[in-house]
Amino acid sequence: MTPGMKEKYQSVLDNIEELYYEVDLAGNLTFFNEPATRILGYTGEELTGMNNRRYMSPETARRVYETFNQVYRTGKPARAFDWEVIRKDGTIRVLETSVSLMRDSKGRAIGFYGIGRDVTERKQVEAALQASEEKYRTILNSIEEGYYEVDLAGNFTFFNDFLVKSLGYTKGELMGMNNRQYMSPETARLVYETFHEVYRTGNPKRDFEWELIRKDGTKRFVEVSVSLMRNKQGQAIGFYGIARDITERKRAEEEERNFRRAKDKVLDHLSHELRTPLSIIQGGIRLLKRKLQAQGSSMVGGDIFENLERNLTRLFDIEKEADKIIRSHWEVENCSFLSGLKVTPSAEKETIFLHSFVQKALEEAKRKASHRDIRIILEGGEGLTLDAPPPMVLSEMFTGLLRNAIENTPDEGLIRIVLERKGEWIQVKFVDFGIGITQENQRHLFEGLAHTLDTELYRSKKPYDFGAGGKGLDLLRMKVYSKRFGFDISMASRRCLYLPTDREVCPGRISECPQCRTGEDCFSSGGTTFCLSFAVSRCP
Repeated sequence: MTPGMKEKYQSVLDNIEELYYEVDLAGNLTFFNEPATRILGYTGEELTGMNNRRYMSPETARRVYETFNQVYRTGKPARAFDWEVIRKDGTIRVLETSVSLMRDSKGRAIGFYGIGRDVTERKQVEAALQASEEKYRTILNSIEEGYYEVDLAGNFTFFNDFLVKSLGYTKGELMGMNNRQYMSPETARLVYETFHEVYRTGNPKRDFEWELIRKDGTKRFVEVSVSLMRNKQGQAIGFYGIARDITERKRAEEEERNFRRAKDKVLDHLSHELRTPLSIIQGGIRLLKRKLQAQGSSMVGGDIFENLERNLTRLFDIEKEADKIIRSHWEVENCSFLSGLKVTPSAEKETIFLHSFVQKALEEAKRKASHRDIRIILEGGEGLTLDAPPPMVLSEMFTGLLRNAIENTPDEGLIRIVLERKGEWIQVKFVDFGIGITQENQRHLFEGLAHTLDTELYRSKKPYDFGAGGKGLDLLRMKVYSKRFGFDISMASRRCLYLPTDREVCPGRISECPQCRTGEDCFSSGGTTFCLSFAVSRCP
């Protein structure tokens, strides 16, 4: 090669990004380009004649020797194998290298030559990705929910340990398994329709249910999400999602439905069994009364028939109340009564000025309870507003809780209505200093079949009278409202110290109570607080 040609090729090699090298059979550098000096950090003079063991670890030098030896024996080049080289400053770089056998003009092997590409950054990224993948695989295997990936045909390509346990197969058995193998035909059809919709629209689906068939034939229920999985080019290649085992929840729901059916059957039977004998007794009393009247008996005008008729009326009231509870309890559980409100949680909201709204309900209650001697105080609330629930619902709840407080507070007593903001909540509290609710009744207060007073049916039925009692059915409706419209209702109560059970009767006026000398004695003996908590509205 002429000097001019040699300079030309040297210039070309110096301007390429890759490293070019030539070594003799012992591994000593005989020729190299400028990128070699840049990558290894040595000068050209230092690199000339340097053996590969000087810039490699013993392990790398051993692997390089084996590769070069194979090239020497076979004459076949080696492509894209990695070297780890140690720079002059001690840092490490990774080269992706090729090697070919170099021969003289007579065909004799005299060394090796090849190209090297610095792939250090790529290797670092790959190592980071691998570490990240291992990290997230570990996380996925430790979570309580199942994670899955399937191809477009529905075959498993990845899953965590949750699904192995849920389906009862080994990892080897599950890998590549199609969903039709662990689903009934009907479930598989529904799953196909859901996945197909996700494929068409690209929109994820949340919280739909699968029924899975385990390896042993038993069934499990899972609540599943599914999203479309794409490759780097944006092409759909499969699906992934989360699965949550809800088998126990489904069983509990079925048990609850069975319990409700049994409960309704018992209540219906109770109502029927009361109605028939009561009608017979009522007819018998009327016949007896007419017969005695015909005989001119003085018993007709006495207390006997009056007491009989009064208590029979009370028994009819019990029957009617039982029938009402049966119907209303079914309506509440099915939320059918909400349809009459003509509102939904997403309906147009109306701003309610809380203080004036409660003041209006209070004035109406005072008018209806004008025969009662109770002091009612409204505290706070100026400037507080609510956007939900609808005014009709609020009005019903405020009126109901205020009536409940009045009916459970003796004359000369006190009721406080407190309106305040606490953090992110606006609270409306109805605080009475009445007789309170027993622990037994508190446990069932929001179930619809309990009353704040067990003696309610045997007392005056006139609204707002002391002892008329609040009905648990009204509180059940409020509980349903709270779930429907996104607020909270809670209760705290302490039974009167002097009336520990429902068998003890309050005289209905503080001054007539043998235990209380002053109003403060009564106020400190017991009472009930119902609290409605509404989330503070946020401007969009």
